[in-house]
Amino acid sequence: MSFPVRAITLDLDDTVWPIAPVMVRAERVLADWLREHAPRTAERWPLPKMRELRDAVAAEHPDLAHDFPRQRLIALPEWASAKTVLAFVSMRSEVQTQDAVDAARAAGKRVGTTRMLPDYSDLEVREWRVEDELEESGQMFLQPPAEAPVIPNDEIDLVIVPALAADDRGYRIGYGKGYYDRLLPKLTRAFRAAVIFDFEVVAEVPEQPYDTPVDVVITDIRELRRA
Repeated sequence: MSFPVRAITLDLDDTVWPIAPVMVRAERVLADWLREHAPRTAERWPLPKMRELRDAVAAEHPDLAHDFPRQRLIALPEWASAKTVLAFVSMRSEVQTQDAVDAARAAGKRVGTTRMLPDYSDLEVREWRVEDELEESGQMFLQPPAEAPVIPNDEIDLVIVPALAADDRGYRIGYGKGYYDRLLPKLTRAFRAAVIFDFEVVAEVPEQPYDTPVDVVITDIRELRRA
């Protein structure tokens, strides 16, 4: 029996179910097929060698590591339903958020980011418009200009949270000034998603009474939802 293939869907590494057993089985099926239909290829590329090649490609193209968290982020049901998204402007070696911002705009979502108050005491949320040129905040991150419209805290549906490290309970380590720990409780309706690289996941972050956990930690390898 034959039928046209109209669509193929792939799970984004443990987003819906554990993908490791599926990948192992898929590799074995591929190896069996190659041995039967392309024995010379199978001889040249046995499973261990194919895995080494895959790891080498990942090492040679580290930029792909930024794309995987973005793919998991935009696959979240909370992302699909969000009308207003708050994103941080990536700095230094953080996971890059620009692709997620572009995806949000393409989907018709309103995008905001943080701006320092004039006295540097706290953050507020302003619209991050395409036409705006971001400016230095004085705190080592870029921010919208002063004329960018304010977004009320209760209108934010999803917030992308920066972190230096996080654990599977949703607790995170920030940059030490507590700006997001003070901001997150004010975002009363927002789903909180931290995006980091998987090597930044730690066994346990020592939480303080004022720490606010996120709802999910998204990495280039997996998604860790808070129980």
